[in-house]
Amino acid sequence: AREAVRLRRVLAEASPQAYTPDLAGSLNNLAIRLSEVGERGEALVVAREAVDAYQVLAEASPQAYTPDLAASLSNLANCLSSMGDRDRALVVAREAVRLRRVLVEASPQAYRPDLARSLNNLANHLSEVGERGEALVVAREAVELRRVLAEASPQAYTPNLAMSLNNLANHLSEVGERGEALVVAREAVELYRGLAEASPQAYTPNLAATLNNLANRLSAVGERNEALEAAREAVELYRALAEDSPQAYTPDLAISLNNLANYLSEVGKLNEALETFVEGFDGFSPAVRARLLVARATWRDDGGEAGDVVAAAREADSTDDPVLLGPVRRMIARVITDVGISDTGLPRWATVDAESATSRIEGWLECSDLAQRVAFLEAQWSSPSASEKETLAALAELYVELPPVAALAAFVERIADSGIQAVTTDLRIHYRARLLARDWREAHVSGRGVSFLREHMRGNPDASRDEDQINKGDKQESGEWEKDLGDPDMRTRVLQVLAAMLPEAEAASMASVLALAELTDPRTAYDAQRSDEGAEDMLREFLEARNWLAMTLVLGVRPSVAESTYGSIALLLFAAVTDEPVERLRELYDYANEEMDAIHRRQLQALLDKALGTAQSPKLFSDLLLWVKE
Repeated sequence: AREAVRLRRVLAEASPQAYTPDLAGSLNNLAIRLSEVGERGEALVVAREAVDAYQVLAEASPQAYTPDLAASLSNLANCLSSMGDRDRALVVAREAVRLRRVLVEASPQAYRPDLARSLNNLANHLSEVGERGEALVVAREAVELRRVLAEASPQAYTPNLAMSLNNLANHLSEVGERGEALVVAREAVELYRGLAEASPQAYTPNLAATLNNLANRLSAVGERNEALEAAREAVELYRALAEDSPQAYTPDLAISLNNLANYLSEVGKLNEALETFVEGFDGFSPAVRARLLVARATWRDDGGEAGDVVAAAREADSTDDPVLLGPVRRMIARVITDVGISDTGLPRWATVDAESATSRIEGWLECSDLAQRVAFLEAQWSSPSASEKETLAALAELYVELPPVAALAAFVERIADSGIQAVTTDLRIHYRARLLARDWREAHVSGRGVSFLREHMRGNPDASRDEDQINKGDKQESGEWEKDLGDPDMRTRVLQVLAAMLPEAEAASMASVLALAELTDPRTAYDAQRSDEGAEDMLREFLEARNWLAMTLVLGVRPSVAESTYGSIALLLFAAVTDEPVERLRELYDYANEEMDAIHRRQLQALLDKALGTAQSPKLFSDLLLWVKE
C-alpha cells in the first residue's frame, strides 16, 4: 500500500488531473492498512490527506467523486476516534451520512447500502460521546435499510443485516431496553449461524462474537443458564479459531473465557470457572498458554494469581512466534508489577525496569537509515555500563517481535566489548556498501554499468554518498568512506548486500561482472554481459590470450554463451575449475571437441600449457591437456 501511494504520488505530480483520483484512493487504502496494524497516528495523517484530495475532486466533479469523498470521511472518522478525538470523529461521521443521504435521493438503489454503512458508523460514534438516544435512532435506521436490502438480495446483504442487528442490540442495552436488546441479539445470532453453516471460514468469528453479545443480553435479563450456554459455545468456537490462527483469535478467546468464567461463578461453579481457562491447554503453543494463564490470573481473586503469573512467565520464556510472545511478555511484566511478585526465578524480561531506557529505544526506532543509527549510537550509547547493557538485553527479549531492539542490544554489547569507534566504523563501512550496491544495481539495469564501475573501481569517496548523510563524524573519520569497489573488503561487502537483496541468479551475474571487470576492465565485462555475440567475441580474445580465468568468468556473466563453440570451451574449463567428476569432464570435452577445429585445439593446448606452468592451475587441466594432445 505504501508503494502504491509512492508511485501514484509521482504520477499525480506529473499529471494531477489524470492521477489525483488514483492517489486519493491509494491514500484511503493505506490509511485502512495502517489502522489495521496499529499505526494509528500515521493512519490519521494519511486519511486526512485522502479526504483533502477527494474534497478538491468532488468540488470540481460532484457526481463522480462525492461517493468517494463520503467513504473517505467515514474512514477519517474511524481514525479520529481511534486517536481519542471523538467529538471531531462525530462531526466527520455526520458529514459522511449527509453526503450519502444526498446520493440516495438521486439514486436510491445504488447508494442505500453505503448509507446504511455510514449510519452504522455514525451510531457508534454517537454512543462514544454519550449520545445514546440518537445513537439508537440511527442504529434502527441502519437495520431498517439493511432489512429491506436483505429481503431483496439475501446472499449479498444478510451479513450486513446481521452486523447491524448486533450493533442495535448493544445500543438498546445502553438505554435500558434489555428485552428488545435480547430479541435483536437472538436474531443476529440466528442469521450468523446460518451464514457460518454455509461458509464457516468467513462467518464463524462473527458467530462467536454475537454469541458473546447474546450471553451478555441473556445475563442482563436474568437468564443465567441460557447465558452460560451461549458463552460456552462462544468459547468453543474461539478455541478452535485460536488453534488455527493464534495471532488473530487468542485475544478474543481470552475475553470469551473471562465472560464464561463470570457466568460459571454466578451459578456457583468456581472450580469449573478456573479450569475452563486451561481446557485443551496442550493444543496451544507456549505463547497462547501464557496468555490464557494471564487471563486467569487477572480474573481470579482467590490467592492463586501469583502462581498463574509465574507459570505464564515460564511458558512465555519458551521459543514461539515472536509476534505472539512480545505482547504476552509485556502483559506478564505489567501484572507482575501490579501484583507485586518478587519470585527470583522469573526471566529477566519479566522484571526489567523498562522506563530507564524507553526514550532511547524510541529514538533508535525512529532512525530511518544506517547513518542516523551511527549518529544515535555515538550520542546515546558511546560508553554503556554493565547494567545498561543487561537492561537492554532484557528489553530485547521483552520486545522480541521488534528486531531493531535486538539489533540495538547487539550493537551496545559490541560497543561495551570493542568500543564505540570500532562499531560505528564498521557500520559506516556497511552503510557505504549498501549505497554502492544500490547505485550499482540502478546503473547496471539502466545501461550505465560501465561508467559506474570505471568511476568506482578507481576510487571516488564521495560518489555514492547521500549528501545529507555526511555529518561531522563522517568527515573526521573519512577513511571508511574512501573505500570503494577498488578495495577488496568493500567489494566483498557490496556483493554480500547484493546477495541479500536480489534473486540468486541476478546477484551471481553481477558478481561475475565485477570479477571480470577487475580482471580486465568494465567495458569488456559489460560487452560480454549484453549479448551472446559480445560474450563470444570476448571468449575468442581470451582464448587467444590464454586467459582461462577470464573465460570462466564470461560464462558466469553470460551463461547462454555456453551453446557456442567458444562457450563450450569455456564450459569445459569451468568444469575443470569446479572439480567436476572426470566422467562429466570427458563428456564436456567430447562435446567441445566436436565444435572445435584445429586452430581452436592449438589455442586450447597453449592455454593449458601456460596454466599448468603456474601455481594457480586447476589440477584437472592436466587431464584436459592429455585429451587435447590425443
